[in-house]
Amino acid sequence: MSIRWKIAQTWTEQWFVRPSSDGTLARLDLKHSTLATHGYGYGSNAALGTRRAMSSVKAFSGTLRQDLTSWAGGKIVNSSGQRFGHSAFRACASTTWCLTYLQPSSSGACQKSGGCPKYGGGTKANVSSIQYYLTKVSSSDRRDTLWHWCTCLAMERGQFCYTGNSHVKPLMQIIDDRGAFRGWVGAEASFSTGARGADMLAVFRITDFR
Repeated sequence: MSIRWKIAQTWTEQWFVRPSSDGTLARLDLKHSTLATHGYGYGSNAALGTRRAMSSVKAFSGTLRQDLTSWAGGKIVNSSGQRFGHSAFRACASTTWCLTYLQPSSSGACQKSGGCPKYGGGTKANVSSIQYYLTKVSSSDRRDTLWHWCTCLAMERGQFCYTGNSHVKPLMQIIDDRGAFRGWVGAEASFSTGARGADMLAVFRITDFR
């Protein structure tokens, strides 16, 4: 499949189309792009306005795994096959379009040196847990978002929910021909207020069809 974007500069892409074994979903593998270096794509006959509720996301019986390419600290990092534990999320107390998960601890993030001098990992309080949220962005299309922040960051500010800079990842639900949820494609664009080397950029997919 070839795409030519109608923008000021020349931008063309070529993708291989790989159908799923049951024929209800197509995976797009990036062959070439004049501007992008990495990307993930999926397609089906489902209308763009077709989406699944968070209750369906939590109830999904398949195994979701993440493949990711990211840029951070001036380095490209690739990972594949990382299991995404969607079943560990629980419904938010006040709404039906949100799921939440508390990761009890983290060995690398939420540390004293990472902005939590009073409460983070390595302090007397030793709080290194991470708050995750999966939320719907729109009722008229497939947009969701995944965002997370260290619990200790909110504690440092005396807040219940952290109002500083958190990691926000826009997602697009993957829906097959039957209207079934099959995961997401997503991106991260977390820009630092300081040097560009502290930015975190990524593209990824979380799906059962990889």
